[in-house]
Amino acid sequence: MAQTQAGGAITSDTVWHAAQSPYVVNTDIQVQSGATLTIEAGTTVYMGADTRFIVQAGTVKAIGTAQSPILITSQKLQNNQ
Repeated sequence: MAQTQAGGAITSDTVWHAAQSPYVVNTDIQVQSGATLTIEAGTTVYMGADTRFIVQAGTVKAIGTAQSPILITSQKLQNNQ
């Protein structure tokens, strides 16, 4: 299964595409002022141990559907699949 590593500061508009998921976060994510992180429907995000998702006056747009939910969960679950 392909995966995309993610982490660090998001300083400009960024899209996490379902086709590039799962996203594996091993360092804190920081959506900074003026930036928008858009997470597409159907995207999976695995958060590593002791990582945080911080929004610093930025914006997160994450709208899933019943057919294509967005899943943000522990990386431990990825390792058990």
